[in-house]
Amino acid sequence: REWPEVPIIVVLTKSFFAAEDEENIEQVKESFAKFAKKTGVPLAIIPVLAVAPKDESITARGIEELVRVTVDNIDHAVQISEDAVTKYDIKLKKRRAQMTTFAAATSAAVVGAVPISFPDAVILTPLETGLITRIAKIYDLDKNEDSTKKIITRIIEAGTVSVVAKQAINQLKLIPGLANLAADVLNAIVAGAIVLGIGETATIVMEKVYLGDIDSSDLDWVDKIANSNMGHIAKKISKAVSESNGKINVNDILQAVFKDKDNKKD
Repeated sequence: REWPEVPIIVVLTKSFFAAEDEENIEQVKESFAKFAKKTGVPLAIIPVLAVAPKDESITARGIEELVRVTVDNIDHAVQISEDAVTKYDIKLKKRRAQMTTFAAATSAAVVGAVPISFPDAVILTPLETGLITRIAKIYDLDKNEDSTKKIITRIIEAGTVSVVAKQAINQLKLIPGLANLAADVLNAIVAGAIVLGIGETATIVMEKVYLGDIDSSDLDWVDKIANSNMGHIAKKISKAVSESNGKINVNDILQAVFKDKDNKKD
């Protein structure tokens, strides 16, 4: 399932009787058909008898065809395999970054439960810095300290003090169902949302730097990514609150936002 693009050759070993080939090949096709959308279908299905039994009127067969099909497709298969490994590597890194982000957002909610106003939310900065640093490490970008420090600072600034970020966070406080909450619950959700947005931004930024899609020395694009993510987070929390039937649980709200994001990506 993890490698649907990689071509598959099914080899039916010990195929003594050619008369059974059609039936055996059909069984393989039927088996793959059940999962074709996730696994793809075989490039070829080849009956093979590598060594003929002694004293039998049966001859070895299939090796030549197997070699021919393999040779004809190996160059393309190697390229596809390399691409598939890269995609799988990125997928694992993204999952680790998401888990790290959710853990940090939950911690931020605990910190945020102590009533603080948005301008005083610098208390979250060590947590945010640690989160982005861990995400940078996941993407193997912690080696260049100067570049990483600049990215970390820019992500935090864009995710907390930029005009768009402030607007998104202020919108959270106006969401029906949140406006009338106790200060500690509201602040917990806002704090968790800030860190969730910053973690999501860091994941996108670090992945793009890791893949070479953007230059780590040009940080203007960080603002755009952060602003977009903070707006999305506000909308997702609004949706989660509206679907909570009035039972506001900070952890459940953050988890609903996180799962909503994860399902759309994967």
